[in-house]
Amino acid sequence: MTKPLSISAYALDTYECGCSILSCSFSDDSNVYYCVGTAYVLPEENEPTKGRILVFVVEDGKLQLIAEKETKGAVYSLNAFNGKLLAAINQKIQLYKWMLRDDGTHELQSECGHHGHILALYAQTRGDFIVVGDLMKSISLLIYKHEEGAIEERARDYNANWMSAVEILDDDIYLGAENNFNLFTVRKNSEGATDEERARLEVVGEYHLGEFINRFRHGSLVMRLPDSDIGQIPTVIFGTVNGVIGVIASLPHEHLSSTSSSRSYNQI
Repeated sequence: MTKPLSISAYALDTYECGCSILSCSFSDDSNVYYCVGTAYVLPEENEPTKGRILVFVVEDGKLQLIAEKETKGAVYSLNAFNGKLLAAINQKIQLYKWMLRDDGTHELQSECGHHGHILALYAQTRGDFIVVGDLMKSISLLIYKHEEGAIEERARDYNANWMSAVEILDDDIYLGAENNFNLFTVRKNSEGATDEERARLEVVGEYHLGEFINRFRHGSLVMRLPDSDIGQIPTVIFGTVNGVIGVIASLPHEHLSSTSSSRSYNQI
């Protein structure tokens, strides 16, 4: 078997494990950086209490560490967010900005965060909104407020779901997978009459897949034809721990009504 070619490598510390990785750029900086979130998995700890965010740049084909930030927990997820870096660290969602020092070097500087999670394992973003998948507390919707420099909770699903992946389908619909091999979607209730209704994510779809999904990704398995109606349907690819790859399509109501009518006719 041919061994993979290693062009450049960076050795982590003893007991340090990589948890997340991201390529991104920051505000007012067009360079492409590679960010790695880690955790120190110590034998005497049930959960990591220490980790790092490492920021690399590639120069002459070699990885160069240009910044690092110590964290108080495992960095389970990293996202590029409004020209900044969003991290899910143990019970907290933390936002970092990319700052230029007086000596010309850069550093990650904490801007704001949001507590209130058991373990924030997954995070996805769209505009100023952040969708968080928790170890036990299902899906929550956060919003970043530029003027206040703060992250606040807008709504959550109050069901107890042990999440394995999350994704944002559109501005109002969010997709989740949980450890009982189920898929479900929740909807933001912006039209709710009371604050209590608006603070609750409504479950609008459920599906038993029978597979443990650990990754969602927007995209398609085939080439999309620009002049095809089907090619315009948004799709999300999912991957499972058993190696299954599948597609979830967001069907418009007219397509769904047509499909339901055809199915009813065939059953008769």
